[in-house]
Amino acid sequence: MNWRKMLFVALVGWAIPELSQGQEPGWSGQVIAFGATRAEIRSTDILHRPYRPLHFYGNSVRRRYYHGSAVPGAGLFNR
Repeated sequence: MNWRKMLFVALVGWAIPELSQGQEPGWSGQVIAFGATRAEIRSTDILHRPYRPLHFYGNSVRRRYYHGSAVPGAGLFNR
């Protein structure tokens, strides 16, 4: 097997789990949503909703799903 095929297999093996898991949602600055925005958020699965200030339950569920722990860690200090 030449190096190009090995590189291709390695890249595909690395990319498939990333694609299947999806990307972690970002933060939204809205604490209280109204109207169409509220309906859109409620119709979205809790894992795909944006993180929002003061929404402890939803943020904890997403943090546990994407990071393995509901408690925020000191990841910045472990580098």
